[in-house]
Amino acid sequence: MKTRELGEICSVQGGYAYKSRDFCDEGIPVIKIGDVTGGGSISYDNMQKIPLSIASATTRFASETGDSLISMTGANVGKVSRVREGDPNARINQRVGRLIPKHGSGFKKDFIYYLISRREAYEYVSGAAYGSAQPNISSKLIESLPVPNFEPREANAIGNTLSSLDNKIELNRRMNATLERQAQAIFRDWFVDFGPVRRKMALRGAQGSKAAGGKAAGGNGADAQDAVAVMGGLIQNPEKATQIAALFPDTMGNEGLPLGWEEGTLSRIASTNSESWKASNHPDEVNYVDLSNTKWGVIESTEILPWAEAPSRARRVARAGDTIVGTVRPGNGSYSFISRDGYTVSTGFAVLRPSKPIYVAAVNIAATGQENIERLANLADSHGGAYPAVNADVVSASSFPAVDDDLLAMFAELADPMLAKIEQAKIENQTLAETRDYLLPRLMSGKVRVADAERLAE
Repeated sequence: MKTRELGEICSVQGGYAYKSRDFCDEGIPVIKIGDVTGGGSISYDNMQKIPLSIASATTRFASETGDSLISMTGANVGKVSRVREGDPNARINQRVGRLIPKHGSGFKKDFIYYLISRREAYEYVSGAAYGSAQPNISSKLIESLPVPNFEPREANAIGNTLSSLDNKIELNRRMNATLERQAQAIFRDWFVDFGPVRRKMALRGAQGSKAAGGKAAGGNGADAQDAVAVMGGLIQNPEKATQIAALFPDTMGNEGLPLGWEEGTLSRIASTNSESWKASNHPDEVNYVDLSNTKWGVIESTEILPWAEAPSRARRVARAGDTIVGTVRPGNGSYSFISRDGYTVSTGFAVLRPSKPIYVAAVNIAATGQENIERLANLADSHGGAYPAVNADVVSASSFPAVDDDLLAMFAELADPMLAKIEQAKIENQTLAETRDYLLPRLMSGKVRVADAERLAE
């Protein structure tokens, strides 16, 4: 297929050089080169921000839905990410390039994104990077990239087809984020903030003489509507709310825990690194999960290796229901739930195996919650060294109160379906991504036509 230069259909606009003194805790996020990691989406969670006054003066550098952003310096040089619909209003920092379709060219942003995100594009741009201290690329270099010479109509049809797959992936990702937040909120309310206990106490105080007569909420004769209130409105079925509320104590004890509860750790309900391959029992090949391929709850890729060629760290056995948590640089978020058997994971993970099925969700959420990951990261950093790390027993020592199995069974009844939906969406996203990656080079080379690709995508 004939080619043209990328610069014939779009231009590359560099970002603004915001000063260190401009950044603050609240305001408009700024997309830096470290935020452009090559994934389809951009994470805004830990971005630095600038005040509205500075953002208003630099609106020319505002990101827009559909923009393709390319890192022009450093370890991520040549990597591309895209601004999604619903992303927050943001500004683009220096050395982040924004690809803008030329006015009147007829080419849309979707097609531009897939042009620049191809493997060939990355190899061309990153391979031409210059600089001894750290690699750099210029706008002119990016615009010199050879690209297929499609007419706008066909090009945009290619972009629409591939975007339909990526949009579904993004929808699933956001749905998963919502489900994770819901499960974590229930966990925190029950086992960290002790919300049901505190609401029982508040309700009893409000009832006054009625509470003194033995009608404490959620048990001891409380009416059904009291139980719904005790559960914070989470359980709208009065009978079910009464059943669950009765499992929580009526008051707090002297140790900052509900009366009758004791401090505990995950080691009470889960074993750690309980199964590893040895010379006497290893398989012929392993489906290997490494730290670098596991990010924020998602195993992005695995590698099937003959045992003789597998790295020495490919030893831990992970089975369905386990949770793996990276012990090296734990702040990087190398953790995930394991939804099926067959994985061998790096010895850089702590593998938590719940002792009973009703513990699965509690172990996962307690181990991978933001506060616990931050705790592990702080402990690792305090040890110093080139590779901050914690021992596996530090992960199993994550705080979790010693509570009755009846309460954990009720938590599992609520949280397990959420975990199942999350895992199903991950599987679907993997299939969608594989389909997109299969179609992208074939559509760009003309080996597959848009109509055929649409049928395959369906």
